[in-house]
Amino acid sequence: EDVLVDEAWKADPSLQGSKIVLASRQLALLQSMCRDSVLMTTNGSDVTMEGIAASMRNFEANQETLLKGGSARRLAAKTDVAATEDPHAVDLMHAVQDQWNALKAHLEKVTPQATEALLRSVVEGTASVAESMEAVVTFFGTTTRTTTMISLEILAPIPLTGDWPAGQTLRLAAQLAEGLINKEQRILPGFNLKHVFYDDKCDPSKGSQI
Repeated sequence: EDVLVDEAWKADPSLQGSKIVLASRQLALLQSMCRDSVLMTTNGSDVTMEGIAASMRNFEANQETLLKGGSARRLAAKTDVAATEDPHAVDLMHAVQDQWNALKAHLEKVTPQATEALLRSVVEGTASVAESMEAVVTFFGTTTRTTTMISLEILAPIPLTGDWPAGQTLRLAAQLAEGLINKEQRILPGFNLKHVFYDDKCDPSKGSQI
């Protein structure tokens, strides 16, 4: 991820690479918390309630940074995360927060003896928050929005889940490239590229169903 941010920074310092990376990490955190909640109820699992609580605090700290801004671990301009000021982006972040509050209430009740009903609520709540977070990631990854350009959607099947879930990194690289191409307008001038990502689960048969 750091390499992708570095290269994007070299190409265009105004592109919010670190912000896109942080938003993408939120999706990974959501998946991790959901997985750990289920694993905690299985015999022999080393997942702890303290571990899930730590992930929850991390998620909330990241949300605060995405909304209000901050700096990443390297104190350089390319790792700064700008505050979210666009009204639509703020609305998207608030939607995530509302759904996170509901999911958090379920996560706080998870124990090794958690009921099937509670785990179902965690899974469903995670899906809702992830869907809203996907919208945030997409918004941050699209730097050019103008009605004077022709929108060109690119269907992008990638393995977000499955045996080789490398889709998070692939999606990040695609979004950074999308932002650079749209802003510079050197490739396909007059068009605004937008990726439409599809989880093919690293399964050829699933990908062929698109």
